[in-house]
Amino acid sequence: MYEPAARVPMVLTGPGIAPREIRTVTSLFDVYPTVMELMGLSALTPSDVAGGSIVPLAHGETPPGRKDYIVSEYHSFYTASASFMIRQGDFKLIIYGPDTLFGREFPPMLFNLAVSSCWPDLRQWCTRTSTSDLC
Repeated sequence: MYEPAARVPMVLTGPGIAPREIRTVTSLFDVYPTVMELMGLSALTPSDVAGGSIVPLAHGETPPGRKDYIVSEYHSFYTASASFMIRQGDFKLIIYGPDTLFGREFPPMLFNLAVSSCWPDLRQWCTRTSTSDLC
């Protein structure tokens, strides 16, 4: 769950899409509904698909109900368990061994907010982001 692996830019191009940088978090789950919308087939996208189209974001709009966090997971053949990451705003929670919460303003891997007195309730944050099933 290091930054180079978890913070990969999503690039979208096509007719009518102006160049811009979008700071909203996106996920590979967003690719399928985005491609379906670009092909004019949004109506065929299942309603329970995990992601959402980023076409509205490319046009400067925020679709209603869009999550402001992403969840990522990593499973390796040579590890005893999986690792999970939840990113929201300036914070990234890594669930693998002891829970580790990082803020972007702190040096990575040097300051674990999950065990710091300045972050008193990690589980409350998990519940607020609807990811309590991972915490």
